[in-house]
Amino acid sequence: MPLGHGPSVHSRLLMPCVRSLVRAGATVWAGDLRGHGGSISERAPKAHLDAATGWAALVDDMTQFAQLAFKDVPLARRLMMGGGSSGHVMLDMLAHASPVSQHLVLAGPTPPKRGVSKVLQGFLRARQLTRPVDAPDPQFLHHIYGFLRAHLPVEADLVDTISPDPDQVARVLADPEGFPTATPTLGYWQAVLPGIQASWSHRDGVHPLSPDLRVLVLTGPEDPQTRGGKLICKIVDSFAARSVANVGMVMLDAVRANILIDAETAPVVAETLGWFGTASQQLPNPRLPDSALAPYVPAMTSLQLVQPGPVLNLPQLIDLCYSAIRDEARWVEMVYCLCLAAEEGGEDLDDVMDALHPHWQRAFELREDLRWASGMGQIYNDLIDRLDIGVAVLGADLRLRHANPAFKRAMIRLLGGTEETLARTTAKQMGLKDRSKALGATSPSGRETPILFDGRVIGVSFVPGSNLANSARVSPVGRLLVVRDTTEQSSSLSHRASLLMLAYGLTEKESQVALLLAEWQSTREAADVLSVSEHTLRSHVKQVFDKMQISRRGNYRSGYYLARWAG
Repeated sequence: MPLGHGPSVHSRLLMPCVRSLVRAGATVWAGDLRGHGGSISERAPKAHLDAATGWAALVDDMTQFAQLAFKDVPLARRLMMGGGSSGHVMLDMLAHASPVSQHLVLAGPTPPKRGVSKVLQGFLRARQLTRPVDAPDPQFLHHIYGFLRAHLPVEADLVDTISPDPDQVARVLADPEGFPTATPTLGYWQAVLPGIQASWSHRDGVHPLSPDLRVLVLTGPEDPQTRGGKLICKIVDSFAARSVANVGMVMLDAVRANILIDAETAPVVAETLGWFGTASQQLPNPRLPDSALAPYVPAMTSLQLVQPGPVLNLPQLIDLCYSAIRDEARWVEMVYCLCLAAEEGGEDLDDVMDALHPHWQRAFELREDLRWASGMGQIYNDLIDRLDIGVAVLGADLRLRHANPAFKRAMIRLLGGTEETLARTTAKQMGLKDRSKALGATSPSGRETPILFDGRVIGVSFVPGSNLANSARVSPVGRLLVVRDTTEQSSSLSHRASLLMLAYGLTEKESQVALLLAEWQSTREAADVLSVSEHTLRSHVKQVFDKMQISRRGNYRSGYYLARWAG
């Protein structure tokens, strides 16, 4: 039997399922189609297909694969099993080739939906106007997973569409040859999505599928692709229109969109082989209300959506676009508004999609920028915490707006008092009115001042750059304070260097040079300590002066104070 899956999973991740089938007595062939997993090469890059010919190429691959696997195997003993896109490739192959199997298992298939199909076509058409077809498209992948996630429990994350088992999800994400790690290109989606839709239709009134074909649909209450089995009626009707009447469904607990990878925890193999071994058995299918809107109801309810009218409201959709920067559910709501309008007619859908797409793309880019900034902020925060550096933000009125725990601890140890008096004390300190005469040299840029206390440097005060300060979109800025209680910190060269690297963006070697110069060592002495030539050291000195905005050695006083603080 050929076994296939995609796009999130390739053959290596299916090995637990393969081993279970082999133990049960089956002979299994599992392989990757072009662009997937182990099939990649320089000529066929990972996660990319030709937009015009990619689907036909996948069908041709599967045909050759099946012919190899089924050589000398009687027709009645042949079974094809596929999940995701591979299942649809198998379905389309059966419509093109002479009968190659009498048994087809579809794990979590995506049945035809008129509204979704129209929205996908409109998005792909608008997308190709601004993006190359051979470049990864993280936005499309994100929306695909977001659309599926809307049918899962509210607390589920996007990657939870893969499986309810966190270990299985981690296994997929850790695989460098699988999706979503390998983001598909726009060309991939342009080839696969129309191909999936077309695999369900019969051509020119002809029913090419064999009436002897038996089909088993594996799904589950949390399978987002069949909407928990609610779309089985569409699947049955599609096969009935092509003369295939023997279609059964098995509901499996603890599975989601990638059913075959859960073969160890769900009875995937037992149910499949049990069905295969009783060739005359036809499993019952529950007939659910066949409403065009029924598949959307669960997600609409969870998102508290109101069904839109047949006329699309472009300003409302644009507002949802930008609201989604902060609230992921608003993107799903927007997609559902488009799908529902398409189900009801939506004659102006293409025009609306073309007008909406620039906002859609820009909103996604802004969201990614915010996520990146947030992630980098967390990294910096972790670094600052590990170094026990106190950081605080003052407003233009020198009132304390934010302070991390290390800042509070340092200021309380140094100045005494409680957190309630910290803001006032800090403001006085930064106003250079402190009883300890906290006076220090100002850097040539005029934007940083060492903070002295009782004759020693305890930190530095920064004023944000002029571009930010002059921006009309932000409130007047104050100061960023960086403080360290030197009584409890290591004075090792590496520790002091790391603080300078953080404050000024120096390299490790440049920060070491700055510290040695701050101790008034000559260039020859500093070169000897660092085991470099004087020429190399002067190059480092130039970089240090440029980054610290110091024009000559005599103006190194602010750097000296900072270096002393770092020690």
